[in-house]
Amino acid sequence: MEKNIEIINLTNQSIKSITLVIDNFIIDIENKKLQKLLTDKVSEYETLIDECKLIMKSYKKELEDIGFFEKYQNMISLKIAKLNTKSTFEVAKLIYLSVVETMPDLYHLLLNTNEELEIVKKLINTNEDFIENLKQFFVLNEEK
Repeated sequence: MEKNIEIINLTNQSIKSITLVIDNFIIDIENKKLQKLLTDKVSEYETLIDECKLIMKSYKKELEDIGFFEKYQNMISLKIAKLNTKSTFEVAKLIYLSVVETMPDLYHLLLNTNEELEIVKKLINTNEDFIENLKQFFVLNEEK
């Protein structure tokens, strides 16, 4: 049971780290197609977070959030990146890299997951789909 709780917490923290990056850019994005993709993905991620909460509730536990210092460090890095990021390509690239960064840990978690914790597979599938969809913005003209 403790291993499952750890896996659910790590899954939730992976989702939170991605949505933290998206939330920093979504309002300022001028490309409507990218903005819609991000809005849709945030909604998918929120559904996965709700699923994590339900699983933890069945264990009578609460989800652990991203640590304060990690969140603070991420926010500062994102604010600096945001100052230098103007194009759709640059925004898509930063979000893409934040999603890709979570994947090795998720694949590792998958090796330690039983049938009961399908949430890890769902997150991997969501991230892989997101990665594929973000690629179109690497070759797209700066259309709005």
